[in-house]
Amino acid sequence: MEWTSRDVEEMKKRGVTPEEADAQLHRLRKGVLPTTVYAPCTPEQGVVVLEDHDADRLAEIFIEQKQRIEVVKFVPASGAASRMFRHVYEANPENPLFRDFIAHIRDFAFYPALEKAAQRLATSVDRLIEDENWPALSALILGPEGLGFRDKPKGEVPFHRYPNESRTAFAEHVYEAVHYGSGHGGAHLHFTIPGHYKDEDVTWLAAKAADVTADTGMKVNLSYSHQFSSTDTLSIDQQGDVVRNDDGSLLFRPGGHGALIDNLDRLDANLIFIKNIDNVVPESKMGTTVRYKKALAGLALMLHRQRNEWLHALRQNGEEAEENAAFFYRKWFAHPEEQLAPAVHDLLQWLDRPLRVCGMVRNEGEPGGGPFWVRNRRGQLSAQVVERAQIDESDARQVALLQQSTHFNPVDLVCITKRPDQGMYKLHDYINPERAFIAEKAHEGRLIKVLEHPGLWNGAMEDWLTVFVEVPAETFAPVKTVNDLLRPVHCL
Repeated sequence: MEWTSRDVEEMKKRGVTPEEADAQLHRLRKGVLPTTVYAPCTPEQGVVVLEDHDADRLAEIFIEQKQRIEVVKFVPASGAASRMFRHVYEANPENPLFRDFIAHIRDFAFYPALEKAAQRLATSVDRLIEDENWPALSALILGPEGLGFRDKPKGEVPFHRYPNESRTAFAEHVYEAVHYGSGHGGAHLHFTIPGHYKDEDVTWLAAKAADVTADTGMKVNLSYSHQFSSTDTLSIDQQGDVVRNDDGSLLFRPGGHGALIDNLDRLDANLIFIKNIDNVVPESKMGTTVRYKKALAGLALMLHRQRNEWLHALRQNGEEAEENAAFFYRKWFAHPEEQLAPAVHDLLQWLDRPLRVCGMVRNEGEPGGGPFWVRNRRGQLSAQVVERAQIDESDARQVALLQQSTHFNPVDLVCITKRPDQGMYKLHDYINPERAFIAEKAHEGRLIKVLEHPGLWNGAMEDWLTVFVEVPAETFAPVKTVNDLLRPVHCL
């Protein structure tokens, strides 16, 4: 495309090259092919099911090593709270979600703060409900005159009420990290935060970390990053033309959670936990989560050590190590039906990649992606997290495989991104750009097509060594709407 000098200058400021912009437009206009799944990963083929003694043994591996390595918990936390409160914003008394919200409003951890906000405006929550003044109540919850949740990230919403405090999702993640992620130098957490946030906007979180340190005796180290502007993407209209703002400048939009692979790439750690901001329970109910986080980490460290040993053996002894190294690869990373007989050269390539161990929960009707076998660009079947939106549901066979899936993805990852030589893998080398997402969004009264990067745990990690492990359902407590906080798992 012929870009104007103004376009090129704007791209330069963002860190986007004209070639990258051309590639985005090409993908938007061409479309994205669906992901063809070969079979679901199941306990028989692709999902490891741990016995209790195995989970405990693996947890001990992590416990024994964690004081000697750098451990970081990475929490994508830039998502807006407004999505949680959509039915509150609409304030439709005919909506069952809104009626349930009103009926239980005193049970939410933010209710005391809401009542104080109402009193500042010379009213009360009870009075607004009695008068059925739903717009005023909605504004009190979402607007700047009240709690301001419309403009805050989900992590700032108080999730759980304790006898002496209400804890936000941010705070609960700090406590959770202390319980399992404390390694060399204490507990290290890295949050991705909204781009408009400045250092002063998160001073309260630093204060909470200091409180947790005082409460537990464990040092808490926090770091933050924004989703980089270089990962923002272009859009096209229904005619395929690039979308611009009223002043003629290019419209750039955030590129989805897959853009966070850049943030992850900048972390220098031996082991990285990844977990979504909205998946956290009260401290009293963290026991199972802590146990399995340690087990997943122990398995990752065990596989990392064994992989490194086979790479060393292959480089030192060549064909003498070939058979046993191939057995290790087939046991952990290959589909059982594939008759792989890789040579030394192949094994050196196949084993020398970033490694992840992913917790998977039994599918009991929750939405989300799941574990499947997919052919990679080498033609091999590899274990991948595939979203439902990536599958062609007009294909009856693909739908049948989707329905046979036994597990779904709760975003419970343990990653090792250090090379055997202690350098860091360049994570961009392991992305499949063809796994991007295209969605239709409303923009100024018209539909546009927007591009999102391959998902962080989907196409962005497609060429990683991957192992799926079944974890208990109680480790998964997502909050997609504020009403989810009424579930028993979120109550003390």
